[in-house]
Amino acid sequence: METQELVDDLRRRGVETTRVELKAAAGGLPKSTVETLSAFANARGGTLLLDIDNDLRPVDADVEALRDALSRMASTDLVPPLRGEIDIEVIDGKHRIVRFDVPEVPLEDKPCYVSTRGRYHGSFIRSGEGDHRLTRR
Repeated sequence: METQELVDDLRRRGVETTRVELKAAAGGLPKSTVETLSAFANARGGTLLLDIDNDLRPVDADVEALRDALSRMASTDLVPPLRGEIDIEVIDGKHRIVRFDVPEVPLEDKPCYVSTRGRYHGSFIRSGEGDHRLTRR
């Protein structure tokens, strides 16, 4: 789905979904982003939109800096590293946001986890609108 269509669909719903996460990122890349990346990678994948708040309003942060920080996070802070296109998209004809379609990691590479927290404390799964620690059971 195109980014504008995705945002319009979320506006109609009035809520995030299991497959889409919004982060305002006005002060830079939120630390919780790494948990969202792990959660999407351990499920069926998902779409992360940065520089748009939960009310679906653009924030106007530095999208180039967000894109670069997200790229570094995806490739260095997770095991296995996540690869994929991270794009700057335009919505509403004027606002730029960052979009990352997070891929699901192959079964043999799961769980995808935050490297500094280890395999069992750093693995997350997506449920509803949130990211939850993945447990052994």
